[in-house]
Amino acid sequence: MGAVSTSHLSSLGFTPDRIRAALADGRLRKVSRGWYAGPETHAWELEALAGGGRVGCLSGCQLHGLWTPQHAEPHVIIGRGSACLRTSWHRSPLGLPRTALFPLTECLTQVIRHHTPEEALMVLESAVQKALLSDDDAHALIREASVHKRRTLQFFDGRAGSGSETRVRLFLQQHRFNVRPQQKIAGVGAVDLLVGKSLIIECDSAAHHTDHREDRRRDLAARELGYSTVRLSYSQIHRTWSKTQAKVLRILRTGKHLAPPSPLPEQ
Repeated sequence: MGAVSTSHLSSLGFTPDRIRAALADGRLRKVSRGWYAGPETHAWELEALAGGGRVGCLSGCQLHGLWTPQHAEPHVIIGRGSACLRTSWHRSPLGLPRTALFPLTECLTQVIRHHTPEEALMVLESAVQKALLSDDDAHALIREASVHKRRTLQFFDGRAGSGSETRVRLFLQQHRFNVRPQQKIAGVGAVDLLVGKSLIIECDSAAHHTDHREDRRRDLAARELGYSTVRLSYSQIHRTWSKTQAKVLRILRTGKHLAPPSPLPEQ
């Protein structure tokens, strides 16, 4: 059991005596007035409730299972009358839910409102890719965004495999390169991005990527078919992104990606 309100415990059949018994044997602990925490409660929920708020925005998206940019501080949504204690805490114009975690759609709306359009695109695409949000619902959220943010959100594509892929694809699209996400190549499988006709870009979605043996197999198979592969690490995409952008542009400005793949001759 995660964080629950007194009213929710009552709906589950917890009388005041049962709540006291659960507190005594450690099954529950009191977090704040009207709120209790079970053993599965996430630390972000505890922090949010202790501050009079709820988990939402990027942190809420992460707790709902989406790919999100790394963030050390929890993103907490507080009510109008609460004191905003941290820069990662936001005010809700509509009040707070009766749960410790905002519903997914509201978390996505909060990211669109409070964060960069690129970050919003990352979580929207992750939600659709994980089948937690429909394409139609994603487009409805995009239509509600500001004109400025829609200029980026118009590049929405629910096929993206991760936020890393979203970031690289968006960069290429904004520079008007022809790029196809999750393109299937016989003998190789689905590649993250196919740029032009023959350049594959693979984007690591985790800070610690370890499946190098499969990476090498796929890269070799692609090379035999005449494709070139650029493999970008999580660090290159998220920590040294400006340098990575410059290097990718230098590669693409040679125009070699425009040539069709030329398979290696049979021996």
